[in-house]
Amino acid sequence: MAHTPGPWKHKSESYTGLSCGIIRDVARNDPIANCSYAETGGKRSSEEMEANARLIASAPTLLASVKGLLDCIDGM
Repeated sequence: MAHTPGPWKHKSESYTGLSCGIIRDVARNDPIANCSYAETGGKRSSEEMEANARLIASAPTLLASVKGLLDCIDGM
């Protein structure tokens, strides 16, 4: 399965007064995903949505770290 290569960045944006965490491709500034308060039916706070967006934005870095660890383990 392919995904948009990292790095990604998180940017807090607001649409119609609702906070939205946008995850963007750093190289092209294209949106990849968003975490918005409205999409949860108001069940999660803006702060939680921001935290989720930051976590998603770190996915390429986390994936590279896991792959590096697996390479180390395979080399043992």
